[in-house]
Amino acid sequence: MFKDIIPNCSGNYQWSHEEKRSYENWWSKPSNNNDLCNAKSSGTLPPDHWCYTRLSGLITAPYVGRLETYSGGGYSQDLGQDYEASLNLSGVLQEHKWIDRYTRAVFVEFTLYNPNVNLFSVATLLFEISSSGDFNPGTNLLSIRLYNYVGNFQIFVLICQLLFLGFLCAYTYSSAKGIFREKWWFFTKVWNFYEF
Repeated sequence: MFKDIIPNCSGNYQWSHEEKRSYENWWSKPSNNNDLCNAKSSGTLPPDHWCYTRLSGLITAPYVGRLETYSGGGYSQDLGQDYEASLNLSGVLQEHKWIDRYTRAVFVEFTLYNPNVNLFSVATLLFEISSSGDFNPGTNLLSIRLYNYVGNFQIFVLICQLLFLGFLCAYTYSSAKGIFREKWWFFTKVWNFYEF
């Protein structure tokens, strides 16, 4: 109804309307140079070319935010580990209006490792931008232990895990044998139900 009155309209995010073309700086015009987008994966692409990357290229999955569920693909920039280079790249992206009025979500993801407690923390900061322009920040923190056998108790932890696996196999075999023999009557006994 308003397409003749309002030339630039931005709506809510939808997977079917997600922008998937590659652009040159300032979002000026779509870039058909696929060689530049392929160079991005090798880290040689300057930040003035913005290439859409599918979720398989980003090694991610769809993400559920507060406002929408996002496909997992998008325009990404690796800030790296050097503080000065990251700050300079952020300035270039800001100067070229990398985040504009059509942006619906900005993800900042990083991983930390604390060797004192042997924990990896994966942090995802999400800034959702509604069609009216307000920011809705959200966080997701996941702490995981990837190195199980570290420290003085590594043998003890391994023995406990093997014992748990042995008990699990024994009780699974016992329950399966009881179910096969007694059918549905197996679940009428409280102790059998508890073991199951």
